[in-house]
Amino acid sequence: MNCSLLRFFSLSASLSIVLSLLVAACSGGESGTGFGGSHPKVSVGVITGFGSVFVNGVEFDTSRAEINVNEAIASEEDLAIGMVVSVVGSTDQSQVSGSADAIYYESEVCGIVNQNDQPDQLEIMGQTVKYDSETVFDSSIDTVASVAEIPVGAVVEITGYRTGDNSLHATQITLLQSQYNDGEQLIVNGVVTAGVSSGKFSMGTLTVVVDDVTQFINLPNNQITPGMAIKVKSKRGLVNTNELLADQIQLNKNQYVVAGNVLEIEGIVMNPNLQANEFQLNGYTVYFSAQTRFVDGAEDNLADGVKVEVEGVLLSDNQLEAGEITFRKSAKIDLIAPVTSINIADNQVNLSGVNVRLTNRTLLKDDDRITKIRKFSLEDLSDGDRVKIKAFRDNLTQQIIAIQFRRVAAQSADSTFEITGILDELNNAQAIIAGVAVDTAGLSPVLTNADVGTDVTVVGTIPISTQ
Repeated sequence: MNCSLLRFFSLSASLSIVLSLLVAACSGGESGTGFGGSHPKVSVGVITGFGSVFVNGVEFDTSRAEINVNEAIASEEDLAIGMVVSVVGSTDQSQVSGSADAIYYESEVCGIVNQNDQPDQLEIMGQTVKYDSETVFDSSIDTVASVAEIPVGAVVEITGYRTGDNSLHATQITLLQSQYNDGEQLIVNGVVTAGVSSGKFSMGTLTVVVDDVTQFINLPNNQITPGMAIKVKSKRGLVNTNELLADQIQLNKNQYVVAGNVLEIEGIVMNPNLQANEFQLNGYTVYFSAQTRFVDGAEDNLADGVKVEVEGVLLSDNQLEAGEITFRKSAKIDLIAPVTSINIADNQVNLSGVNVRLTNRTLLKDDDRITKIRKFSLEDLSDGDRVKIKAFRDNLTQQIIAIQFRRVAAQSADSTFEITGILDELNNAQAIIAGVAVDTAGLSPVLTNADVGTDVTVVGTIPISTQ
């Protein structure tokens, strides 16, 4: 399985490479970070596209990059859309292109599913994993087409962000195989919920067994205490259903960024304390002040579960001084429809009467099981292709901006559309769904005035609107 890329070895070699890259950046790196000088920079975020690698809206050239997957030397082919990665490199003055010196990816969980009977939630080796319609799902088993269909006992790999209740919000879920085979690598990142007693401690409902084989890395005095964020690795597997025999335990922190670096990180706000001007984000305490610039939101919008991107200077291992905090838009419109025209120069696609604009932050993916183009772009798109988007309407420009743009079928003969969103208005001729005008003739189900203000899903025949 993919997690077998992970090898047990000292992190010192990898860290020496990272530190040398950061020193080089300090001695002659590019500016454009917003902090007025040359700084080493690490960007932590979701991969949204290839060609180069797109992370946090920046297209990073990877021609000279060292790529490391689960602590093993890898190639760009081992990276995937939806993975949360750390990119060591630099950006130009435009902040939309740059060069990667190194890219690092580590699984949050690579383990065995022990429960899958709750909506939008998995239990994987004692860890609660939550997902939503924006979570990328990849399956190595053709008969399993959705997360809800993953069988108990299957092995999955998860990447994502920690949330306020210490669960994991998955940005990508990959079904690796239908069952676990002895000797394969298991990984669990999480929070210690009960300290060591009789050689065991708890991470959620998982019991971790510590014995003479267990190695400790970066743990002060080899002590494990409640509230500590750690990573556990095991090839010895589970005993007694929920007891994991730990081969290696290490303090869970980003090994690729050190104090003084410029850090750009995307994640989900946890435990905001507006009186103290701080909140938690992916294991970091983020501090903001009157000098912090807020984009697409304000200080009062900081709340548990809100997705933001923070750029700032790392003060210590886990403290970040924010220079800029940008609020990420959530999807308000889900649309599945065929392509009627493509404007590559303007990054726009018309979906049966609805103009959609793509940006550097749009997640691009080819989900067609036949083509499966890894470095999918608008140049690979044709009229008639069936596309699924998640989008929002920009309040200033009134444009539909795609958060995700995924081809579901190349050259499909299907001439129907499906749209989901809040029903804003309804009259005899049209329904306005999340700002999109939809002809009511032939819609299924038939909408009524009682549906106004609620979330609706309707199917119709193209064009979407004759307006």
